[in-house]
Amino acid sequence: GYAAVTKFREMWMVVVVTADPDNPQRTTRVPIEWAREQIRLRGRDDPWVQVNILGLYPPVSSEQLIGINAIIQAQARDMPVLHYSGDARIWGVDPAYSDESGADEWALARRQGLLCRPILYGHGMNGPTLANTIGGAILEARRNHEPPDKVFVDKGGVGTSCYDHLRLLGFDDIVVGIDFGQLANDPARYYDLRTEMWVKMADWVKHSEACLPEDPMLKKELMSPRHGPTKKGNHTVTKLESKKDMKTRGARSPNRADALACTFAFPVVRESAEERLRRQDSGADKCRTEYDIHAG
Repeated sequence: GYAAVTKFREMWMVVVVTADPDNPQRTTRVPIEWAREQIRLRGRDDPWVQVNILGLYPPVSSEQLIGINAIIQAQARDMPVLHYSGDARIWGVDPAYSDESGADEWALARRQGLLCRPILYGHGMNGPTLANTIGGAILEARRNHEPPDKVFVDKGGVGTSCYDHLRLLGFDDIVVGIDFGQLANDPARYYDLRTEMWVKMADWVKHSEACLPEDPMLKKELMSPRHGPTKKGNHTVTKLESKKDMKTRGARSPNRADALACTFAFPVVRESAEERLRRQDSGADKCRTEYDIHAG
């Protein structure tokens, strides 16, 4: 059952039966007052309550950062426009380069407050070509009056040329390069920036009304990395498993999840209409690309 809901969910029609007294679609076969009493006595986080009343899987292992239950709930959630329309639009890019066989994939995540839109991804692009693709997406978003306020790009390794080319295209006002291995904003708690971004993303998924796209691969990737305490200098900090270590044990590189994590790199304030007009008058919006972002 667990494999059908996680690894092979796209092959099945999954129906979740819950007796949660707060869910209007709960089954009536379980008395609602009894369910409330069990939750009051044991708590909603109790494994027995999660399995027998809420229709969830029991809690995850201590090494797993994001569990299946939180992801399923986020992917099933509807998000009214008013709940995110006033928040900054933040994009995250995890570049990758491979040949046409597609050994690895690049990913673009677009988040606005509690809403994550469908992840864009692809294979077989070098840095400049990927930058043209991202640039085309930015221009299309601006035409649709939904421009990103910031675009965080992993500029480490193969991401350097994509980041540099995006700035050459004229997007240097919104494109911010980050390195997964750079110092965290809170170095007393996190081993590096990638760990900090993932922990913030995990808190967003687990402890808010976050809405994720129905993406089976994203679901697998969010559950994949392990984490735990480690020593760094005089501090004990949290460290996320590296991509290299994940590949060593046979786990997929979490490109789509890393792209979403990039949207938590730094706080972003939404750009005002006046600021956007000033930027447009300065010519920053005049770059063009001939690349069709929907091609291939």
